[in-house]
Amino acid sequence: MAKKNKSIRIFSILILLGAIFFIFSDDIIRYFNIWNNKQSKISEKENSFNNISLNNSMNNNKQNILLVNKEYGLEKGYEPDDLEAIQVNSNKEILLRKEASENLKRMFKDAEKEGIYLLAVSGYRSYEYQEDVYTTEVFNRGEEYADKYVAKPGYSEHQTGLAVDVLAENYTDMDINFENTEECRWLHNNMYKYGFILRYIKGKEDITGYSYEPWHIRYVGIEHSNKIKEKGVCLEEYLGK
Repeated sequence: MAKKNKSIRIFSILILLGAIFFIFSDDIIRYFNIWNNKQSKISEKENSFNNISLNNSMNNNKQNILLVNKEYGLEKGYEPDDLEAIQVNSNKEILLRKEASENLKRMFKDAEKEGIYLLAVSGYRSYEYQEDVYTTEVFNRGEEYADKYVAKPGYSEHQTGLAVDVLAENYTDMDINFENTEECRWLHNNMYKYGFILRYIKGKEDITGYSYEPWHIRYVGIEHSNKIKEKGVCLEEYLGK
């Protein structure tokens, strides 16, 4: 008899759980869809973006631009399949995506013709590398400072292989005073011709989420860099994000 009552109780519990799931099934499914969409929102674009030439006619649509900031992230395993070592003046081996690398090379060569000697100091960073950078900054300066100046792993533009930090041969400190150099002025006035934009603009901190960085440039393709330069907007504004 006790065994029979136990079976009845178990059956009743299963019926109750089934009823609860039936009642809330739409909400449960919606939650998992939202979570899954959030995880794939950028990764889906990553896959298509890998196969897009940034200057071809198909990419006149600005929605093809890969956006990475504090809201839009990359998957941990994301790594562009066309990374190559840049062939410009740098302080170490630096990787960028092929098209960005080629245009960076053109820009550096043209700068040298005008007596401007630029120096690349950082390009592609893996998720793991950015994790080390962020953790170190938190340890040294605290989380509040780190969140203001350093991207969390998975939310760094450097992981796209399209961002590069540029200083000068005669100025290698990554600080705000770089903007006072002749090299920085040349960079800001000319990089749009080669498909690059200044990613973190002065006065746009509340939109980009980061403080002004005169050295951090991002490749978006010549079609878009010209439009962004003309409008005087940051990438988020250009994309309507």
